Amino acid sequence: MKVIAYCSLVLASMLVLLWPLAAYASIFAFDAPSRGAYFELKRYALVIGVLSYPWGYLVAIARILARRKGQAWWSKLTIGFLLTPFLQLALLFLLATALGR
Repeated sequence: MKVIAYCSLVLASMLVLLWPLAAYASIFAFDAPSRGAYFELKRYALVIGVLSYPWGYLVAIARILARRKGQAWWSKLTIGFLLTPFLQLALLFLLATALGR
């Protein structure tokens, strides 16, 4: 369990390091002219998804910092929060392939 916790912490940290670049690039989603209500819905969903990307990582770090002395930090809930950036990225790719052209 401890190895899984450390691996998920390192991988989630590497993914979240790229988040500022993606957040900056999300403002360019509104540069293109509008093509209809469906396109606007996809545009707003993409921007909200990009801007809310690191929430699970931040909750996991807060859980690690708020633990009691002597308590192990690698609980199943913390590992689940560390894996949420991967799940959100997988959901984004799934929606992009299902709804995109």
